[in-house]
Amino acid sequence: MFRTCLTTFAVALLLAATFTVPFRAFLGAAQTGNAATKRMPLLKAMSGNIVVNVPVTVTLPADYEPLYNQEDSTLGTFWATGEDLRAAVHGDEVDTTKLKKGLFWFRHALNVGYDAQTGKFIPEMTEEDLAKQTGLTNLKTTQKTVNGRAVLTITGSTGNRSVYLLYVWTGIDTNCVLVTYHHPAGNHSLRDDQVWSQLVGGLSQ
Repeated sequence: MFRTCLTTFAVALLLAATFTVPFRAFLGAAQTGNAATKRMPLLKAMSGNIVVNVPVTVTLPADYEPLYNQEDSTLGTFWATGEDLRAAVHGDEVDTTKLKKGLFWFRHALNVGYDAQTGKFIPEMTEEDLAKQTGLTNLKTTQKTVNGRAVLTITGSTGNRSVYLLYVWTGIDTNCVLVTYHHPAGNHSLRDDQVWSQLVGGLSQ
């Protein structure tokens, strides 16, 4: 079980999650020629919970469905198979031991922003400092620009879990969207790396 306490940038990397989300279908996701995936604007992946249409697209497995609470938009949107959502999401908790494939969580970042004047995400941290604060190993950070929007990816490992994070600047002040991917607890696989690479690699397509 994981619970949210996203009070610092380092804590965000621990992938704690607390949420209460009723299930609802989100229709009309953009399809590609690849039957195994579907692509859509970040705005749609966020269930419309951004005040601007960020010029970034995301690629998700074709069988993933969303969970979104219209009464509490701060919880963000989860994408996973219907089976995984029903098995893993209970009230305000998610149990990753119940996941069979994996789960994406899209929401507004609470403690990470972007300074367009300096071209840096804030707070700025070196990989060495980040590794010390989080205990992550195999840590890798990458920053680039996609259609005029800064994006930052962070990956690493802690215990038997792999960590996947993506920050996307919305273009509004310092506001960013945070996307995390959660694989089945204790069962990281090559598929998880492929699904994440697919998401990150398709941001500008």
